[in-house]
Amino acid sequence: MRLFAFFLVVTGILAGCESAAPSGCRPATERIYINQRFPDRAETFHPDSLRVFLFETQFDNTVSIQVGNSVIARQHLLTGPNGLAGRVFVRAKSQEKVVIRTANQCTYFKLKDGYKYLYIDKQRNLGWHIEYSNFSRAYF
Repeated sequence: MRLFAFFLVVTGILAGCESAAPSGCRPATERIYINQRFPDRAETFHPDSLRVFLFETQFDNTVSIQVGNSVIARQHLLTGPNGLAGRVFVRAKSQEKVVIRTANQCTYFKLKDGYKYLYIDKQRNLGWHIEYSNFSRAYF
């Protein structure tokens, strides 16, 4: 009986770990960007609004975005000469787990509250970087 109880506890722990960190995924580094030159130009964000995921450098494949347990977007992205690969509009609540996958890499993070724009970079050796902001950037 003790062995069965031990099995249930270990299985529960492993299941919890699996949901926290998808296999093969590394957590993204995150930071918040505030435009110091024009702080009064920040856009307000309503919790029910769409968020804008802007994929910047190092993309040339299909990207899928999973919120919770559902894939909500899948799109081929190619970084252009201006540094922008593309944008995807996402409806997700704060603190929901987001997983972003490409053919050979993935990352995950819990969505921060109050930000409309997420700038997403994928560096070859440094991993994934997410920058939250309420400031739109210009890409030329």
